[in-house]
Amino acid sequence: MTADRAAKKAARSRMAATGEHYNSARRAVRDSADALPDEVRTPPGIDPAEHAIQSRYWGESACHLVPHAGRYYAWITYPGRPPLLDPADSTRIVYEAAVVNVAGGGIWLACLDDTAHGDQVQPLAGFEDLGAALAEFADRAEAAADRVESEQATGSPELITAVLRYRAATVRAEAAAARLGDVIRQSEIRPHGDLPVAVHEAGLSRETLPGVLAGRDLAWPTGPLIRPPGARTGQTLVRTLATHTAGGRQYALVCYRDTAGGYCVAVDVDGQPGAFVCDVEVTEQHLLSAGTTMPAGEHGTAVMYGGAHDSVTGVYSVTTDGQRTDWPVYDDPASGQRYFAVIADSGSLADVVAVVPGREVPVSRFNVLFGP
Repeated sequence: MTADRAAKKAARSRMAATGEHYNSARRAVRDSADALPDEVRTPPGIDPAEHAIQSRYWGESACHLVPHAGRYYAWITYPGRPPLLDPADSTRIVYEAAVVNVAGGGIWLACLDDTAHGDQVQPLAGFEDLGAALAEFADRAEAAADRVESEQATGSPELITAVLRYRAATVRAEAAAARLGDVIRQSEIRPHGDLPVAVHEAGLSRETLPGVLAGRDLAWPTGPLIRPPGARTGQTLVRTLATHTAGGRQYALVCYRDTAGGYCVAVDVDGQPGAFVCDVEVTEQHLLSAGTTMPAGEHGTAVMYGGAHDSVTGVYSVTTDGQRTDWPVYDDPASGQRYFAVIADSGSLADVVAVVPGREVPVSRFNVLFGP
């Protein structure tokens, strides 16, 4: 982490704790001798939510300020099952997988698999049916267990194999129970009628059957509806920093916090949400961090937008015939970020240049190239 990025994080933490404006918090952090503490690899064995003196939540995640044994911990918690770590190397994730329901995007299985000769595989697959996603989840866990068992590529391979097979069996059992529940709910079985022998064989009785019929028991597992990075809703506060008209279309540089709490910048087109980047990182070596949208053909409107380092005083674009157009950098007081946008004809755009005191740095140095 660079000193500049660390200072920004410290300033935002101070904003959350004191309610100060970002610029005041940034000056206070800059003038103090405080340094950010190192990450704690093994936190105390306590529940942070129960011991926290202050907590902040975004979605299912949370950050707790926890005093314990004479120290204070900034404790971030995440939902879901923790990743499976290598007992011989606690920094290595051996296997992690999750089935998520993405708002407007369907059901997805995400999987990070580092059991194949040390080569991480991160397949992502979409499903229309939750049962199919869970079956694939179990199949992949079984395949990973087979590899660990045969290749002995982790510490305590017997333990890792057993955990992976247990996860697969647990998910298969949950899916089988939900399918049984679906059959019962779709049948003519009622609590006050004669119960088939098969219902008793499933461990159900007149007392437990109402919970199944109501969908509380023997039901498909549910989780929070996940919104992807950059998502915004009708309640999202969107700040317009600048507008520009090109090619008969209206472009707006906007910033907002997405539903997960990330700081995002986007260029909306004709009032419709446009492409975005979130939590952009800039350094003294990479002065601009940007996203781009380019037209499909040789000509059309190209948009480059993103964050600018604190030392950047301006941005300008250069066309292939040497024409220069200046683009301001805008401060967002709410986040402490600085944003810019360049909107130009893609066929004539040669480069974008960041201006800092004493020098000018072409964006092409950051491997973002323009022009024919």
